[in-house]
Amino acid sequence: MREIELAQFNKEQLNSLLNSKKSFKLLGCSDQMKATVAWLEKSIEGKSMRCRIYTKGRAVAATAGLLAGGSGSLGMVGIGIHRLATMNPDYEIGRDLINHTIEVEYKQD
Repeated sequence: MREIELAQFNKEQLNSLLNSKKSFKLLGCSDQMKATVAWLEKSIEGKSMRCRIYTKGRAVAATAGLLAGGSGSLGMVGIGIHRLATMNPDYEIGRDLINHTIEVEYKQD
């Protein structure tokens, strides 16, 4: 997967990657995570493709809570509903809040 610093990433690069259906990871997204994810989503949907946005590690945390006494059950239900609502996406956008990265993975191959 190609890794790109967000500071050097532009619209032309994004269009090229999306048109060629490539996966990539954006680095250094700490204070621009929300805006960058919104831009990626708008760009993907603008090309008549579907995307699913998720937070990396969230399903694992919810599962651990469920196994530890049921506190993760509501989170698991929410994750399941979200996955059903965004079935068969062209791209998945994974926010890694700890490492300040965004993974954009093409899923249709």
